Amino acid sequence: NNRYIVKASLRIDGSSKFGTNNRYGYFPAVGAAWVMSEEGFWKDGLTKAVNFFKLKASFGVTGNADIPSFLRFGTFSGSNNNIQYNNDSIIFPIRLENPNLKWETTQTMDAGFEFGLLKDRITGEFAVYNKESRNVLLKTSSPTSSGFKEYWQNIGHIRNRGIELGITTFNINTAAFKWK
Repeated sequence: NNRYIVKASLRIDGSSKFGTNNRYGYFPAVGAAWVMSEEGFWKDGLTKAVNFFKLKASFGVTGNADIPSFLRFGTFSGSNNNIQYNNDSIIFPIRLENPNLKWETTQTMDAGFEFGLLKDRITGEFAVYNKESRNVLLKTSSPTSSGFKEYWQNIGHIRNRGIELGITTFNINTAAFKWK
Protein backbone atom coordinates (compact mmCIF):
# COMPACT_ATOMS: atom_id res chain seq x y z
CA ASN A 1 0.00 0.00 0.00
CA ASN A 2 2.87 2.37 -0.82
CA ARG A 3 4.14 2.21 2.77
CA TYR A 4 6.99 -0.31 2.61
CA ILE A 5 9.50 -0.25 -0.22
CA VAL A 6 12.35 -2.72 -0.73
CA LYS A 7 14.60 -2.99 -3.77
CA ALA A 8 17.54 -5.31 -4.28
CA SER A 9 19.86 -6.21 -7.12
CA LEU A 10 23.00 -8.20 -7.84
CA ARG A 11 25.27 -7.59 -10.80
CA ILE A 12 28.02 -9.93 -11.84
CA ASP A 13 30.29 -8.31 -14.40
CA GLY A 14 33.27 -9.78 -16.18
CA SER A 15 36.04 -7.90 -17.93
CA SER A 16 39.04 -9.05 -19.89
CA LYS A 17 40.86 -5.95 -18.62
CA PHE A 18 41.60 -7.77 -15.37
CA GLY A 19 43.91 -10.61 -14.51
CA THR A 20 42.85 -14.22 -14.68
CA ASN A 21 42.67 -14.34 -10.88
CA ASN A 22 40.04 -11.55 -10.69
CA ARG A 23 38.10 -11.49 -13.94
CA TYR A 24 34.63 -11.12 -12.35
CA GLY A 25 33.19 -8.55 -9.96
CA TYR A 26 30.12 -9.01 -7.75
CA PHE A 27 28.08 -5.88 -7.06
CA PRO A 28 25.06 -6.14 -4.72
CA ALA A 29 22.68 -3.33 -3.77
CA VAL A 30 19.71 -3.06 -1.43
CA GLY A 31 17.47 -0.19 -0.42
CA ALA A 32 14.47 0.12 1.89
CA ALA A 33 12.02 2.84 2.83
CA TRP A 34 9.05 3.25 5.15
CA VAL A 35 6.47 5.91 4.40
CA MET A 36 5.38 6.53 7.97
CA SER A 37 2.84 9.18 6.96
CA GLU A 38 0.73 6.42 5.37
CA GLU A 39 0.33 4.61 8.69
CA GLY A 40 -2.88 4.89 10.69
CA PHE A 41 -1.17 6.29 13.78
CA TRP A 42 0.28 9.14 11.69
CA LYS A 43 -2.98 10.09 10.04
CA ASP A 44 -4.75 10.36 13.37
CA GLY A 45 -2.85 13.35 14.69
CA LEU A 46 0.21 14.61 12.84
CA THR A 47 -1.07 15.24 9.33
CA LYS A 48 -1.94 18.88 9.82
CA ALA A 49 1.67 19.95 10.25
CA VAL A 50 3.68 17.05 8.77
CA ASN A 51 1.69 15.53 5.92
CA PHE A 52 4.52 13.38 4.47
CA PHE A 53 7.38 11.56 6.19
CA LYS A 54 9.54 8.75 4.80
CA LEU A 55 12.54 6.99 6.38
CA LYS A 56 15.00 5.46 3.93
CA ALA A 57 18.35 3.66 3.81
CA SER A 58 20.46 1.96 1.15
CA PHE A 59 23.71 0.09 0.61
CA GLY A 60 25.36 -0.74 -2.69
CA VAL A 61 28.60 -1.75 -4.33
CA THR A 62 29.70 -0.58 -7.78
CA GLY A 63 32.73 -1.51 -9.83
CA ASN A 64 35.13 0.50 -11.94
CA ALA A 65 36.88 -0.95 -14.99
CA ASP A 66 37.82 2.37 -16.57
CA ILE A 67 41.40 1.58 -17.48
CA PRO A 68 43.02 1.01 -20.88
CA SER A 69 42.78 -2.50 -22.30
CA PHE A 70 45.53 -5.13 -22.08
CA LEU A 71 47.22 -3.72 -18.96
CA ARG A 72 47.19 -7.10 -17.26
CA PHE A 73 49.53 -8.47 -19.94
CA GLY A 74 53.26 -8.12 -19.89
CA THR A 75 54.43 -6.49 -23.12
CA PHE A 76 57.70 -6.36 -25.01
CA SER A 77 59.30 -3.79 -27.28
CA GLY A 78 59.06 -4.36 -30.99
CA SER A 79 62.00 -5.77 -32.94
CA ASN A 80 62.18 -2.52 -34.92
CA ASN A 81 63.10 -0.43 -31.87
CA ASN A 82 66.55 0.43 -33.31
CA ILE A 83 68.26 -0.83 -30.17
CA GLN A 84 70.99 -3.33 -30.79
CA TYR A 85 73.29 -5.51 -28.80
CA ASN A 86 76.37 -6.90 -30.52
CA ASN A 87 74.94 -5.63 -33.85
CA ASP A 88 71.72 -7.66 -33.40
CA SER A 89 68.25 -6.21 -32.81
CA ILE A 90 66.86 -6.99 -29.40
CA ILE A 91 63.46 -6.99 -27.76
CA PHE A 92 62.95 -6.40 -24.07
CA PRO A 93 60.06 -6.24 -21.61
CA ILE A 94 58.46 -2.81 -21.24
CA ARG A 95 55.51 -3.66 -18.95
CA LEU A 96 55.23 -6.29 -16.24
CA GLU A 97 52.37 -8.78 -16.26
CA ASN A 98 49.81 -8.31 -13.46
CA PRO A 99 47.49 -11.34 -13.14
CA ASN A 100 46.15 -9.92 -9.85
CA LEU A 101 44.77 -6.67 -11.32
CA LYS A 102 41.11 -6.48 -10.24
CA TRP A 103 37.98 -4.35 -10.11
CA GLU A 104 38.05 -1.10 -8.18
CA THR A 105 34.99 -1.19 -5.91
CA THR A 106 33.00 1.56 -4.24
CA GLN A 107 30.68 0.84 -1.31
CA THR A 108 28.05 3.47 -0.60
CA MET A 109 25.77 3.57 2.43
CA ASP A 110 23.21 6.26 3.11
CA ALA A 111 20.31 6.84 5.46
CA GLY A 112 17.90 9.68 5.87
CA PHE A 113 14.36 10.96 5.67
CA GLU A 114 12.09 12.99 3.41
CA PHE A 115 9.34 15.25 4.69
CA GLY A 116 6.46 17.44 3.58
CA LEU A 117 5.08 20.20 5.79
CA LEU A 118 1.90 22.29 5.56
CA LYS A 119 0.36 20.35 2.67
CA ASP A 120 3.76 20.10 0.92
CA ARG A 121 4.35 23.87 0.87
CA ILE A 122 7.71 22.99 2.44
CA THR A 123 9.42 19.76 1.36
CA GLY A 124 12.86 18.46 2.03
CA GLU A 125 15.31 15.70 2.56
CA PHE A 126 18.06 15.01 5.09
CA ALA A 127 20.62 12.24 4.56
CA VAL A 128 24.00 11.06 5.80
CA TYR A 129 26.31 9.02 3.59
CA ASN A 130 29.56 7.11 3.64
CA LYS A 131 31.28 6.24 0.35
CA GLU A 132 34.47 4.16 0.30
CA SER A 133 36.47 3.19 -2.76
CA ARG A 134 38.83 0.25 -2.33
CA ASN A 135 41.48 -1.28 -4.57
CA VAL A 136 41.69 1.99 -6.47
CA LEU A 137 43.20 1.51 -9.95
CA LEU A 138 46.29 3.69 -10.25
CA LYS A 139 49.23 3.89 -12.58
CA THR A 140 52.35 3.91 -10.43
CA SER A 141 55.93 4.67 -11.31
CA SER A 142 58.53 1.96 -11.07
CA PRO A 143 62.13 2.54 -10.02
CA THR A 144 64.26 3.10 -13.12
CA SER A 145 66.56 0.34 -11.96
CA SER A 146 63.73 -2.13 -12.61
CA GLY A 147 63.79 -1.30 -16.32
CA PHE A 148 60.07 -0.41 -16.37
CA LYS A 149 58.46 3.03 -16.45
CA GLU A 150 55.03 2.39 -15.00
CA TYR A 151 52.80 -0.29 -13.59
CA TRP A 152 49.03 -0.44 -12.99
CA GLN A 153 48.05 -1.63 -9.52
CA ASN A 154 45.11 -1.78 -7.15
CA ILE A 155 46.30 0.55 -4.44
CA GLY A 156 44.63 3.27 -2.47
CA HIS A 157 41.55 3.75 -0.36
CA ILE A 158 39.30 6.81 -0.66
CA ARG A 159 36.59 7.73 1.83
CA ASN A 160 33.93 10.42 1.41
CA ARG A 161 31.48 11.13 4.21
CA GLY A 162 28.90 13.80 4.47
CA ILE A 163 25.51 15.19 5.23
CA GLU A 164 23.03 16.36 2.64
CA LEU A 165 20.15 18.71 3.27
CA GLY A 166 17.72 19.99 0.69
CA ILE A 167 14.66 22.16 1.25
CA THR A 168 12.10 23.39 -1.28
CA THR A 169 9.45 25.97 -0.44
CA PHE A 170 6.38 26.97 -2.41
CA ASN A 171 6.11 30.62 -1.42
CA ILE A 172 3.32 31.55 -3.83
CA ASN A 173 1.34 28.92 -5.71
CA THR A 174 -1.61 30.37 -7.61
CA ALA A 175 -2.89 29.89 -11.13
CA ALA A 176 -1.49 33.28 -12.19
CA PHE A 177 1.87 33.18 -10.38
CA LYS A 178 4.12 30.51 -8.93
CA TRP A 179 7.21 31.13 -6.81
CA LYS A 180 9.16 28.07 -5.70
